[in-house]
Amino acid sequence: MKKTLLLVAIAFNVAIVTATATPPSPKTYIAQSQNAEDTYYQELKVTWTAENTIQYSFTLRTNGCNETYRGTATNTTPGDNDPKEIIKRITKKPFNVDRYHNSSKSHRLFIKIDVENQSKAVVEFDTISETEEESSCRSHYVVMQQR
Repeated sequence: MKKTLLLVAIAFNVAIVTATATPPSPKTYIAQSQNAEDTYYQELKVTWTAENTIQYSFTLRTNGCNETYRGTATNTTPGDNDPKEIIKRITKKPFNVDRYHNSSKSHRLFIKIDVENQSKAVVEFDTISETEEESSCRSHYVVMQQR
């Protein structure tokens, strides 16, 4: 769906200029492993709907879990020129992130996206179960690369 922006310049004559703005494309991040000890697939799709808000789709396939979660997440550090978190424990080259959050009665989600060029993301996700002490679906804390 394309939106049309109408700009009017008034001098002695009226000129109408039409520019077409295309909706932002989603960015896709993936992490996966297929070895004997640990097999998983994680896919995150993100579209910025505002400066500090994203629409996301997070797919998690791991032992006992094959789910996709969708929603809106808000940046918990808006306007903070010094991001509050640096990802360094799981990567050789640390990077600063913007941290987005969404939670509901069924799950908690933190999406951390590289502030420099948005080429990497980390997702912290788990489901909340009323009957179990442990969550049934939990993401792997790994760096997901943009595809």
